Amino acid sequence: MKTLTVRNVPDSVAAKLSRRATIMSSSVNSVVLSLLSDAVAEPGPFSKKRDLSEFCGVWTDFDLDEFNKATMSTRRIDQSDWE
Repeated sequence: MKTLTVRNVPDSVAAKLSRRATIMSSSVNSVVLSLLSDAVAEPGPFSKKRDLSEFCGVWTDFDLDEFNKATMSTRRIDQSDWE
């Protein structure tokens, strides 16, 4: 495998990479490799995501309303259950 050196990385970018690595319980190197693999669309051993980001933000307002209607009964408290 090839070793690359990246120069002049802005402090703000380095900080974001470090934060992402901490959140993912990973190394900065693994995060950078994952981002590079994703950027060139070549899945590799470092491109596997370990989160639920693919599901975030995919519900529409209609979906949320339907979900809330369907689960409304689970939010009711029946006092007789507590007596």
